[in-house]
Amino acid sequence: MKNKKDEHNAAKNGRKGERLFTAVMRKNNFSCLSKISDFKSYYGEDEGRDIHKMLMVLDIPEEIRKTQPPEIAKTYYAPDKYIPEVGFIVEIKYSEKLGTTDEKIFYDLFKIKNGVYEKEFLLYVFIGPKAEEQPLFYTFAAEAKKLDPNEEKIKVIIDSSPDLKKVVSFLNEKKDLNLLKAA
Repeated sequence: MKNKKDEHNAAKNGRKGERLFTAVMRKNNFSCLSKISDFKSYYGEDEGRDIHKMLMVLDIPEEIRKTQPPEIAKTYYAPDKYIPEVGFIVEIKYSEKLGTTDEKIFYDLFKIKNGVYEKEFLLYVFIGPKAEEQPLFYTFAAEAKKLDPNEEKIKVIIDSSPDLKKVVSFLNEKKDLNLLKAA
């Protein structure tokens, strides 16, 4: 029997998407940090804990929090991943079939509009075999672009390829730019 709390397999697909994303990123020499232990391993004990708290424990804006009853209000949002080589927070949406993540993505757009992701660059990726067939993903991308026309703080990529070619290409380009700036 299917868990009533995950009727559309959102949690299961979320984990599947994160596993795919992490595997492809590691294959292409990018770190994917999410848990505090990942940050401690990458940065060291104290610095890792502090960086995790800064990047992965995102405050809920007052405009959102004040609309929620205190007894059920969330205290923070946690992004899916952080890629230290480029300094990007990553939100991942995985799509195996049509129409199952519509509500969630527009709540994420609401969070973007309300400044939840101001600490670092936000890479928002739609991946999975049906990602490029989802009309609302393109609507989401267009709305995000209206918020940041020059893509200085937000980039949305829709990529159905199993090796995430578009995502990897974008990250390699940004990594190369970072290396040029550092030289």
